[in-house]
Amino acid sequence: MCDDEESARVSLGILFKEEYNVLLATDGAEAVALAQNHSIDAAILDIRMAGMSGIEALQRLKQIDPSIEVIMLTGFETVETARQALRFGACEVLGQWVGPLAQNLDFWHANSRKFSLDNTDGALPITMRPSDYIRRNVRVSLFDIEPVDVYIDQFAMPEIYCYSSDYPHPEGGKDPMGDISAKLARLGPDVVRGVFVDNAAWLLPD
Repeated sequence: MCDDEESARVSLGILFKEEYNVLLATDGAEAVALAQNHSIDAAILDIRMAGMSGIEALQRLKQIDPSIEVIMLTGFETVETARQALRFGACEVLGQWVGPLAQNLDFWHANSRKFSLDNTDGALPITMRPSDYIRRNVRVSLFDIEPVDVYIDQFAMPEIYCYSSDYPHPEGGKDPMGDISAKLARLGPDVVRGVFVDNAAWLLPD
């Protein structure tokens, strides 16, 4: 249980202590530290906390153990915090379209006020660039023929691409893992692991 308000922390601790071994954290960083040192089945996180937010703590907990079930609590719910928990995946439609889409959305967002009839200064008030929302919330599968390394060079979005294959069907290629691995090798082991493991694991947690 992670909440920076002591009353909420203590109340939920009392509520669950008869049935569960309850660990209490005063902020997101402490919750992450507990997960690194204990086996956690479920976490209850306040969204708005000083320092590390509940959303960031959620992401860090899932990196430590994707099987942790997480419940988000807040007294200040907004559409934006709900969007941060959304996960969108697209399969068998190629990965080529995402980078250009993100680039175009960033361009129109940066120039959006120029098409407004009132205030023409700056961009519309969203907290991140459109491409950053895509990086955070979208994953797409690749075909083995795609130059994924070129996509990453051009659009700097390695987080969004996931390996998949129809092998041994003809459209799956003869060596899809080898083909994609060869393209990614020069980008380093973290990118290779992301495309083959971590990006899809984020999209489809246990």
